[in-house]
Amino acid sequence: MNKSVRCLSLFITLATLLMISGCSRNGAQSVSVKPSEVTSAEDNGVYFATIKQVGENADLPADARFSFAVDGIAYFSFIGNDGESDRETIVLRKVSEETGEVVGDDVYLSDEEITGSMLSAEVAPAGEDAYVYMTTSYGTHADRWVVKCSLNGETIVKRNLNTIPEIPASAIPSKGLCYDGKNTYITFEDKVIALDEELSYFGVAARADHGSVCVGDDGRMYCADSHTNTITVFNPKECKIEDERITVSLPLAVHKGGENELLIANSSTLKSYNIETGEIVTLFGFTDVDIDSMNFAYIYRDRIGDLNLYYEDLKIQYEEEGVSLLSTPYLAHVKRYDPDEAPEIETMRFACFYINPDMKDVIRDFHNSHPYIRIKVRAYSSDYAKEEDVYEAFDKDIIDNEKFDIVMLPSDGIDKYSSKGFFEDLMPYIKNDSTFDLSRYYENILFAQKEGDKLYNITSAAAIDCFVADASIFGDKDLLTITDIREVRSKYPDIPFIGDGDRDTILSGLLENNMEKYTGGKEGSYDFNTKEFRELCEFAKTLPDWSDDYTEEYAKRHVSVENITKGEEIIKRVQAWGVSDFLLNREYFGKNFKIYGRDSDSGNGFIIIPAETFGINYKSEHKEEAWEFIKAVLDRKFDRGYDMIPANKEIFRNGLDDLLYVCNTSNGKLMMVNNVMYRLSMNEDDISFFTDMVENATPARGRDSVIIDIVCEEISAYFENAKDLDEAIKIIQKRVNLYLEEKK
Repeated sequence: MNKSVRCLSLFITLATLLMISGCSRNGAQSVSVKPSEVTSAEDNGVYFATIKQVGENADLPADARFSFAVDGIAYFSFIGNDGESDRETIVLRKVSEETGEVVGDDVYLSDEEITGSMLSAEVAPAGEDAYVYMTTSYGTHADRWVVKCSLNGETIVKRNLNTIPEIPASAIPSKGLCYDGKNTYITFEDKVIALDEELSYFGVAARADHGSVCVGDDGRMYCADSHTNTITVFNPKECKIEDERITVSLPLAVHKGGENELLIANSSTLKSYNIETGEIVTLFGFTDVDIDSMNFAYIYRDRIGDLNLYYEDLKIQYEEEGVSLLSTPYLAHVKRYDPDEAPEIETMRFACFYINPDMKDVIRDFHNSHPYIRIKVRAYSSDYAKEEDVYEAFDKDIIDNEKFDIVMLPSDGIDKYSSKGFFEDLMPYIKNDSTFDLSRYYENILFAQKEGDKLYNITSAAAIDCFVADASIFGDKDLLTITDIREVRSKYPDIPFIGDGDRDTILSGLLENNMEKYTGGKEGSYDFNTKEFRELCEFAKTLPDWSDDYTEEYAKRHVSVENITKGEEIIKRVQAWGVSDFLLNREYFGKNFKIYGRDSDSGNGFIIIPAETFGINYKSEHKEEAWEFIKAVLDRKFDRGYDMIPANKEIFRNGLDDLLYVCNTSNGKLMMVNNVMYRLSMNEDDISFFTDMVENATPARGRDSVIIDIVCEEISAYFENAKDLDEAIKIIQKRVNLYLEEKK
């Protein structure tokens, strides 16, 4: 089995797209399709995929990298020894897509001038009779080479990138290399460089962060940039970046497809872009065909028009040296059927804003165990880049009675749908399902969204909301009341005090996590003229206001790990999505670190904030199948490193054991924050503490986002001294009462 182990990258660097060309040549103005002219549609075809591991029988070394595929042959590159000179060189091995076995002899991309240890190689086809490759070698000094060679590996032309002054010495080539029959394009961390036939500097073809690149039938170079939701177009004949770019949501990869076609992949779907007409057609969602879409290597259409997608499947691996990702390459051969010719299957429609890799694993496993049921995912983030557009599109589909069977939503956005009767009550399913063992779950997480005796949405994981603080100041207690915090606050008026909390977020956060405590104690009834609510508003007013003055300098004073480590920030409100978050904060605060619950009438003061919630459309024609899928979701294993607190007790305990093991390996559990590396510590006592914390945590009650919004809107006048507190409370009470009447 071919497996290459790669380190888990936890951080993504954001970059801004700068439309600046480095070319010095001019030409006639070209024509490109404007984004406003681009039309979008959805293919009505039915797609099925045959998926298999690539290179399993090809005796590939652990560091082999998939490079590209042509006519049923996959090409892998790795560092090996030249058989004749026993010199370290780049080896290109050809593997049959059909059998997974080696085809022909290895090609040694050997050039005597390129010596020293080679870090890696990126290889791409250069027409039908050559390759172009890029590598970095280390000898007495670092060299970065780009070479065009024949099919037997003999050098045709080469260039040491260190000799090109337009390419900074610090620029590291990243994954992305293509050839247009004349020019070579190399992707660096922040730009794509064009080289001419002699591999001399030609110009800047795009400025994008880690962009995927390809050349279309029109001879233009296309570069995907997911950070700006655009594809940059470079015209080599004019040596210029086109003024207009293709707008598409979160493009991760772009490859040449069929005639005049670009294939554009994002995290959820594969789209087809017609270069001539500008039409974008969504072909299929990756979960529909059980493809892991997060790590694409190559996409192409074969001679009969079927799609072939290479990707890497990543899994967490725990070793004595620490945590790493296990990477295995797969090929998905995808065939399209007309609707009336497709195999008969039942389709369940699944709507969500975004679908993460763990959910894709659940869907893939569900397909394997239910071969006659397919889940068709509608992930709105794949079509809309802005959050407000995502919500607007989803609302429109709900209003238009779009027939979704299963809906996955953020926990703070579901009340407006459940209040309108959109969801099925899940409690009868739980009570009547003899295969469902409720004792396997933390009911306080599972039922966090329960409304009276109704359960319209269920969650499989949660965060814990609480305080972390300096125990030498706040004392050895388990809960912190508003009175406790106010007393300490009065002694430290000039420090940031509560980490990333401004007056608005602290007010809304404390209120939404225990609405009943501050508004009279009756579920579904709200009295804002209480002592508790007044004290909360008065306390929130003592905190910073970022609404009009959120500059970088201001943020540094009020949001800084450095403030905590220096003892200048003594309490922080934490919404921890996993135990690692708590361990990291312990490293910030040091020996005086303590976790405190909220003042609460029940539980231990730790507040459960549900993650995604799952509901069944009351109009669904597949309710029993939808419930089977939701049960599978409740047992998902978070294999991709997502640090959450699952409702499943066994999964939570196994996660704690894994974390304990990693923390006590030779490398330990390392996390980098603001260029500072922290090594997390953990022992058996921590496992007992966190287990007890979760078992006795209390779900947030009475969370109604509309009421929270009303409070925050009206209390701002009090914060700004435009109204006194009595006047603001009267207006809040009046608006909330009116809202409740309308809701009835």
